[in-house]
Amino acid sequence: MRIIAGIKKNHKILTPKGMTTRPALAQVREAIFSSLGNIEGKIFMDVFAGCGSLGLEALSREASACYFVENNPKAVSCIINNLESLGFEKKAHIFKRTMPHGLKNIKIDRVPDVIFCDPPYDQDLINRTIGGLLKYNFIDPKTLLIIEHTRRENPECEDLELFKQKKFGQTLISYLKLRSDPTPQ
Repeated sequence: MRIIAGIKKNHKILTPKGMTTRPALAQVREAIFSSLGNIEGKIFMDVFAGCGSLGLEALSREASACYFVENNPKAVSCIINNLESLGFEKKAHIFKRTMPHGLKNIKIDRVPDVIFCDPPYDQDLINRTIGGLLKYNFIDPKTLLIIEHTRRENPECEDLELFKQKKFGQTLISYLKLRSDPTPQ
């Protein structure tokens, strides 16, 4: 696996051995970043980061910082090695946490502009994680939440609005933001 674009284009990304993680395919990463446009200076958060491919891609494209959240020790080690080999360690913060309840112990300097969320498929983690991100104030009106999931699961939250969805075989990429007018109670 390699970085697709930016200052570290074509640099190799290490991935953990075995099936402990499912790195985002190059086609999916390219589609996500094409839809984002210029991300220079933005803050990113890569939740269920795995090897960190989405966050690393953001840093290569000159995001100012990325928060990586992952609980698998092999994947965390991979993220650390990738950050060091790419020279991004000063622009990153790694949180070894189990999602979604691990969010309550994370302290960040600024709410992310973009949050990538790529939970293990079919484990009922999408909506619980969205709930945690909202509860612990990781999402504000400017935050874009991007979730990779299967057709069998869908992000559902009355506080968020699904405004775009892209399909890649059985994989869906959903784009959500806070609703501009809150749902009436």
